[in-house]
Amino acid sequence: MREGLRAPWRAGVPARPAPGQSGSCTTASSRSWAAGAWAAGIVEDFGTWPVFTPSISDILAAAKLGRRYGIHFWDALIVQGAVSLDADILWSEDLNAGQRYAGVLVRHPFA
Repeated sequence: MREGLRAPWRAGVPARPAPGQSGSCTTASSRSWAAGAWAAGIVEDFGTWPVFTPSISDILAAAKLGRRYGIHFWDALIVQGAVSLDADILWSEDLNAGQRYAGVLVRHPFA
């Protein structure tokens, strides 16, 4: 597994990022064949991560979480995804690092 993906694995099984967050792989793969092979390896690693697919009950639970914690719906849906996947830690730049939401501890990935 690539070094950049190891930290989340040490904390438990990570979930796959949203499809729109693949821009760095696109940039890396366009520079050279070696970078493209590296990027392909990262995408391959992502294929082993569980994927959260929200159900209607997850969406309703996220709406409740949003009201309970005073966070935006989309952030609450991310928290609900972590809850549904039994995550202990949620890596986020947007939520308050050190805070627990529904039992899930938020950590800042660059701190």
